[in-house]
Amino acid sequence: MLSLLLNMPKQIYDWRRFWCPRTGRINLADGGYLSNPDEEWGKVYNPDLVTLEDILDVPCLVLLGEPGVGKSQELSRLKDLTEEKVSDTDHVLALNLRSCTSLK
Repeated sequence: MLSLLLNMPKQIYDWRRFWCPRTGRINLADGGYLSNPDEEWGKVYNPDLVTLEDILDVPCLVLLGEPGVGKSQELSRLKDLTEEKVSDTDHVLALNLRSCTSLK
């Protein structure tokens, strides 16, 4: 079974993702699904949700979530958007915390 899982191709979903502050609320009243905050009533149901573009100027972000929900994809997108925004003399330092394996 493990070898089967290791050989499965990675599926990338190019979904529009939304960020929510830790103190914010996410309403899944639409049958357990998220009402799209970009649609007419979606922002009413989920006023705390924002897009990545909305928070590009926040100096420090922490992204938490279950494995496989697209955190790495979203952070890669954040890096690309930030690189487009900064001047030619600035550099973006991307640090993947997955490489940190010890607390020492």
